Amino acid sequence: MIPPTPTFIPTPDPMANPINMPELLNVWGMTDEAIQAWHWVGNWGTVIQALLLLGVVVFGMMMIIRYLRKLPNEKTPES
Repeated sequence: MIPPTPTFIPTPDPMANPINMPELLNVWGMTDEAIQAWHWVGNWGTVIQALLLLGVVVFGMMMIIRYLRKLPNEKTPES
């Protein structure tokens, strides 16, 4: 059996690490407020979820219809 060829792990670029994310893009920092807002909404959460699901379904149908309209119409020539 042939031994595996050693591959060297590249050293990371010191200028690329660490990446400092802006505070507005910090997802984990916003989870407490999001959970509190979700509990504050109460029973309207189901309505919000249904509206979001309806929006996703309508958007998907629009994309499928747009794709199908772009397909060439293949009509067989009459003989």
